[in-house]
Amino acid sequence: MRLSKSSLYQSFGNKEALLISCIDHYQTAFNQKLSELLKASTSGLGFIAQLLESVIREANGRERKGCLLVNTVNELGTNEPIITAAIDRGFNAVHVTINKALAKAVVEGDLSKNANLDDLTAYLMVGISGLRTMVKAGTEYNKLHRVAQILLTALK
Repeated sequence: MRLSKSSLYQSFGNKEALLISCIDHYQTAFNQKLSELLKASTSGLGFIAQLLESVIREANGRERKGCLLVNTVNELGTNEPIITAAIDRGFNAVHVTINKALAKAVVEGDLSKNANLDDLTAYLMVGISGLRTMVKAGTEYNKLHRVAQILLTALK
């Protein structure tokens, strides 16, 4: 971008505002991608399987960047309320998409009509965040794949 530090801060105000802008941009692009994958998916559980696979596939790559939302919360925690709010917006958007996929799975008969979709969504969010952290930690693909399969199996 060839911006100096002062030009960057003039554009965004400060480091915190720049980070929030990055988080908002990331979560918008990520959730758009998730929504497109859900629309293209043949089933709700198929979407969940694709999502889990996309998370662990990074373990086979050279760069294990992870997810900006998970990385930020792991690094900064919840010490800065304005950053926490940005992260929450991102996680909430992902939550909505996963919840839609699970609702689709109920309609398709792949999940019980009595399933608590909010609890299952939270379960998957925790599982995905854990997988992302373990990918960054260098865990091998095969181990992550087995865990992803357990996450899927436990939904039923």
